Amino acid sequence: MSTRVTTQTDGLAAHDAGLIIERLKSAIDVNTDADLAAALSISRTTLSNWRARNSVPLSRIREACRKYRIPIDYLLTGDLLHANQPLLDVEVVGYLFRILARYGFLTLPEPLAPEHDPAQRAAAEFAVLHRDTRGLLDQMTSEGAMSPEEAKRSLISRLTKAK
Repeated sequence: MSTRVTTQTDGLAAHDAGLIIERLKSAIDVNTDADLAAALSISRTTLSNWRARNSVPLSRIREACRKYRIPIDYLLTGDLLHANQPLLDVEVVGYLFRILARYGFLTLPEPLAPEHDPAQRAAAEFAVLHRDTRGLLDQMTSEGAMSPEEAKRSLISRLTKAK
């Protein structure tokens, strides 16, 4: 069963497939539906069907976000607040964590179960912390009380005093 993003949501803000498609075109830097279809490795008819049904497969959105490094919140909402910050690829960070652990530069948590990868878990936690930290910095600077550099110093001070 394929998960789709549609305008039929249960009380949540509706998504317009046409807007998602236009944001994809903008983010990938193509001008026509034919060029977008080629970039996504789908037929132009498939893209037209997405518009007609007002439904885009979530798997295709995720795939495009990974391939072209597009923030998914931008595609779904048009929110550019975090679009200019680098995306953390959890798989890449997990790989780097494994290498650092192998050479003794990092200690990974114990696996929750034999099939769990502690490096991936640590990378996911790191990604969440990064996103939360960016949100705090944005909030601190938007209030006008601090410059971006002052906000960074204040946040580093808070985080290092924690625990």
